[in-house]
Amino acid sequence: MEQLADSAIKLVNTNDALLGTLEALENLILEGFYHIDRGNIRRAWITMRRAVMTAQLLGLHRPGHYRFKVVNQQSDLDPAAMWACAVSTEQFLCLLLGLPTSTSGASFAIPRVESGNLPILIPDMVPRIIERNQMHSPQEALDMTQEIDQELLRGIEQWPPAFWRPLQFAGLEVDSAEAFWEIRRAWDHVFYYSLVNQLHLPYMLNPRHASQRVYSRIACASASREILSRQIAIRTFNPVTAGCRMGDFIALIAGMTLVLAHILSHCNKGTENLLVHHRVGDRATVERALECMESMSELHEDVLTAKCAALLKNLLDIEAGPARRYSDVGQKNDQNVLVVKVPYVGAIRIARDGISITPFDAEQEQVPHEGVTIGGFGSIHVRTPQDSDHYTYTDTVTPDAVGTAQTVEASSARKHGRQVSQATSRDAFTVSEEAFPDASAGMEDWLFQGLDTAFFDVLMSGAGEPLNDTDTEGWNFTISP
Repeated sequence: MEQLADSAIKLVNTNDALLGTLEALENLILEGFYHIDRGNIRRAWITMRRAVMTAQLLGLHRPGHYRFKVVNQQSDLDPAAMWACAVSTEQFLCLLLGLPTSTSGASFAIPRVESGNLPILIPDMVPRIIERNQMHSPQEALDMTQEIDQELLRGIEQWPPAFWRPLQFAGLEVDSAEAFWEIRRAWDHVFYYSLVNQLHLPYMLNPRHASQRVYSRIACASASREILSRQIAIRTFNPVTAGCRMGDFIALIAGMTLVLAHILSHCNKGTENLLVHHRVGDRATVERALECMESMSELHEDVLTAKCAALLKNLLDIEAGPARRYSDVGQKNDQNVLVVKVPYVGAIRIARDGISITPFDAEQEQVPHEGVTIGGFGSIHVRTPQDSDHYTYTDTVTPDAVGTAQTVEASSARKHGRQVSQATSRDAFTVSEEAFPDASAGMEDWLFQGLDTAFFDVLMSGAGEPLNDTDTEGWNFTISP
C-alpha cells in the first residue's frame, strides 16, 4: 500500500503540469489526509499548503471567478467545498504544529449540518488563535484570548442542544451510517475542545496573570477531560480499526495537559487546589486512555501509540508522587523525570518535587542516553531510574532560589541567544541527523512530527512572550509539603 501511494504521489501529485484541474486538487487533499492517517503530520501540512496554493491558482479563493478544468465531466466535485476543506485543514495543522498559516485572510462558507454548525468556527477562531500565538505584546495577547474565549462561548450557545448529548454507540453497527455520523459528532466535540485547549494552554504556567492562570488551567483540564472521554468512547466502540492517528496526537496532548494541570495544582495548599476532587477520576480517565493505546499498539504493532502510552504512564507516575506527599530527598534519584529540552532556553524538568529550568550544557547535550526521546529540534525525554544520571539539576525553582545563579544563567542564555546559535553552528554538523530531522522525515525518524515541540513551546512561553524571553523569575512551582 505504501509503495503504491508513493508512486501515485511521485508520478501524479508532484507533476506541476497536472495542477490545472479539480481532480489534481482532489488528489492533493487525499494525499494530505493519507499522511495524517499515517501520523506524518509535517508532510500533511506541506501537502495541504500545496493544495491551498493549487486552489488559489484555480481561482477557488474568489467565488464566481473560477478558472479550472475538469477531467471527468461526470464528477460531482464541489469547488467551494474543496476550498473550505483545504483551508480549514491547513489552518488546524498550523495550529497544532505552531506554524503560521498562509490563509489568515481566507474566507469560505460551510453549510449548516444537522449535528450543529461547528465547522463555522474554523475560519473564525483558528487563524485568530494562531495570530494570538505570534503576538509580541502580552497584554494584547491576553485581550485577544479573552475575546476569543467569549466568542467561543457565544458560538456554542447557538448550536442545538442535541449536538452536546452524550455519545450513543450502544446498538450501532460499526460500519453503519448511524455510527459514521455519531463518530463525526464525537470528532466535532474533540475539535471544539482542542480549540479551548490551544487557546488557554499558554496561560497554564504564565506567572504574570494569576486570575487568568487559574481560569485557563481549569479550562484546559476540563477540555482535556472531554477529549479523552470521547477518544476512549471511539476506541471502545471500534477497537479493531486503527482510525486516524490525529486522534492519538490530540489525545496525547490532552493527557499531558490534564496530568500537568494536576502536577501544578499540587503547588497549591488546601482549598486553593481546585482540581483536588477531580484527581482520582482524571487519573482513571488517563489510565483508561492508556489501556486503549496499549491495546491498539499490541494489535497493530503501532509504534506511535506505544510511545504515547509510555509518555503518559511516566507522567502519571510523576503526578502520583506529590499526591502521596513524598518528601524524602533520597528518593529523588529513583523517580521518573520528564525533561523538556527547549532550544537556547534550557531543560525544563518536571518531577515529583516540582518544576525547574536548567540552562543547556553543550557537553551534556552530546551525551547519549536511554529512555524515550520524542521530537526533533526541541524534544521530550523521560528519564527512568535505569538511565544514567547525565543531567544534574541544581536549579530547582523555590521561593528562596528565585533570582539566583539559575536566573542569571537563563537570562544570559536568552540575551546572547544569537551568539549561542552562531557559536554552536559548527558543532551542529557533529550531531546525528536524527536530532534534526527535516520536513520530509518519516515516522521512524521523528515520531511526533513536531506536535510535542509546539505543545511545550506554547506552554512554556505564554502568549505574547517569545520563548527565549521567558522570565524565569516567575517560575515558582515547587510542590507544597
